[in-house]
Amino acid sequence: MTVIYALVAALFGAAAGWFASSFLFYVIAVALGASEREGALAMGAVFGVGPVGAIVGAVAGAGLVIYLRRGKQSSPGRAALIVLAIVAAAFYGGYTWLNAGTYRPQFPEAGPRPVLNFEIEVADAGWPQPADYDGRIELHSFDRFIYPDRIDQQHEAGLHRVSGRIPLLHKYEHRQFAYWLSMSEVYYFNLKLPAVPDAQDDFGNWFVADHVGDRNSGTSKPAAPDSPVRMRMRITWQ
Repeated sequence: MTVIYALVAALFGAAAGWFASSFLFYVIAVALGASEREGALAMGAVFGVGPVGAIVGAVAGAGLVIYLRRGKQSSPGRAALIVLAIVAAAFYGGYTWLNAGTYRPQFPEAGPRPVLNFEIEVADAGWPQPADYDGRIELHSFDRFIYPDRIDQQHEAGLHRVSGRIPLLHKYEHRQFAYWLSMSEVYYFNLKLPAVPDAQDDFGNWFVADHVGDRNSGTSKPAAPDSPVRMRMRITWQ
């Protein structure tokens, strides 16, 4: 019976540890000024810190039961090993199941991989104040936010120009380019690229965003055909 009691305690301990560690991490991070943009902080707390707290809670719960019942069984060490093995197998199985659909073939880190070269133009009529806002660029690919490894900006002749490059990580065709025009206004471009895109000799045509998000209200709307923000791209292999 000790093993059964310990497993039940491990289950409750895992749930309590997951919640408590996620909540405490989130509260402390926000108090220290961490950004909550796009819910990344909450996701990191729940799926990054939470599992660690769950493991600690499960071991603590099972260990407490075994300790309290040490005089009611002849081999507490054997019960501890059995419970530890079952808990470890459960966590491994759960982790594998949760991530079974999340891995996609990746381009080799050391070998050649496609690189998204982008150019963005913003007409002065759409440029926010202050005029020196640096903006923010993200590539939403699969389950990751990928950021440029190089950005150049110029402001002249009535246009603000942003150019840069983002190495592609996954062989995954659903890629979304996000350009933050201001702290609240973000332009989303759905990139029409195959999972393994071919190299291109030159940049393609300019195109406007698919929709524009308002982070203050949490809403979005289709971008106008005459949107002041447009982009073009080129794929190279490096």
